[in-house]
Amino acid sequence: MTVIGRFLLQTASILLSFVVCTSLTLGCSCVADHRSVAEVYSDTDQVFVGKVIGINWVEKADVSYPIMEKHASWVLSKSKAKMVSFEIAEPFKVVEGNNASVLTECSSAACGVDFEVGKTYLVYANRRSNVCDYISGLAKLDSGDYAPDVRKELKEIDGKITVGMLYDMETLNKQLPIFSASYCSRTRELLGKDAQLDLKTIRDIILKQKNSGSSKP
Repeated sequence: MTVIGRFLLQTASILLSFVVCTSLTLGCSCVADHRSVAEVYSDTDQVFVGKVIGINWVEKADVSYPIMEKHASWVLSKSKAKMVSFEIAEPFKVVEGNNASVLTECSSAACGVDFEVGKTYLVYANRRSNVCDYISGLAKLDSGDYAPDVRKELKEIDGKITVGMLYDMETLNKQLPIFSASYCSRTRELLGKDAQLDLKTIRDIILKQKNSGSSKP
């Protein structure tokens, strides 16, 4: 998925999570993922097995675009999220040291993972989009990644955002973890059958990489 595509999907989930965590209770809708475990592992930025040692409520800032509104405009909003701290049991990708923290939305209804202190999870986390990602994504709108009508629509939406607003968001979020975990990812408690099957596959991938002398995921 392209950077701009990921950003717009995150924008949609941000809007949903803001509503869910402040008033209404809506359902988290996940797009069906038909990729293999190996493909998901390769596409995911950070993967590890870890025990939850702490969960703290934090405030995060987002820029969102209410697509369904007739005269929509970008808004900078704040919402609650959870910062989850882990004691690392098995580091697989992009893990330094014995501890790691990830961000997740405030509830499963907002596509957050319902982590519990004391439980161990197989965590798939991705780097949160930042202002540099978004700006570089705008530069790619003229590429062949999008049909002409889609490019036109995206440019109309993107033309209404200010770089200043993006930097304000980045400033407010600078103390938060750079990786986030979603209910729609394959993050699961390690005791579950799916997590165990994933873990076996990932260990096999790591073993093959070692045997071949490659460190590429």
